[in-house]
Amino acid sequence: MSHPHITYYMNKLSKGTSRKAALLISAALSLTLLVSVPLVLNQARKAEESLSSGLAPQILRFHVLANSNSKEDQDLKLEVKQLLIDTMYEDLDGRELSKDELISYVTEHKEELEHTAESFMRSEGYAYPADIRIERCYFPTKVYGDVTFPCGDYDAVRVLLGSGQGNNWWCVLYPPLCFSQSSVCEVPDSSKQELKNLLTDNDYRDLMKSRRVVFNDTKQKTQTETSEKVTVRVRFRLAELLSRD
Repeated sequence: MSHPHITYYMNKLSKGTSRKAALLISAALSLTLLVSVPLVLNQARKAEESLSSGLAPQILRFHVLANSNSKEDQDLKLEVKQLLIDTMYEDLDGRELSKDELISYVTEHKEELEHTAESFMRSEGYAYPADIRIERCYFPTKVYGDVTFPCGDYDAVRVLLGSGQGNNWWCVLYPPLCFSQSSVCEVPDSSKQELKNLLTDNDYRDLMKSRRVVFNDTKQKTQTETSEKVTVRVRFRLAELLSRD
């Protein structure tokens, strides 16, 4: 017959060993997750970039970056973006331009557009400069209305107000998908048809698919994007777990 003290300590040792084994298994699974999640996200990002490589040459994005994230600067950004869109559309007076022609128009009227924005901001009590640039930048996956634009390198008309450190407002300048109201949540059929005419059938179908993940990539950072990001956190504290009794 076993001594009760020996039985007690044997049971405690057995429980402790089982607990250590469970913790080791948990730690191994956490490590597997820690390694596999970035790989899966990286593969998904590459698939998005592959889609954008066929789409981006047909797209010209329009970004207005606020001076800061204060409510006043963000409200001013929305007023300036609408002013610039209205000014360009009124000046073009219904003329249908290609992407290259639209880039040429913005380049030729750069100073006039900057002056228009600066004059309006001064009238509102802000002495911010407006800097309009044509750039090629890397952007994360973004949803516009009911269309999802994949991450990748895109040509963009970028308007920096003041320091340009605040969140941006964006739309698609070509083909013309810049809505007059920010509350619009669905791209009109006429605009979708313009996109369809520019793309292959496969690229258009992919563009219309719902893709919720937004990749916060480290390549060529643009100014702060306002879309929701999916964050995965894995806590791995093997040393702490194994040190417990």
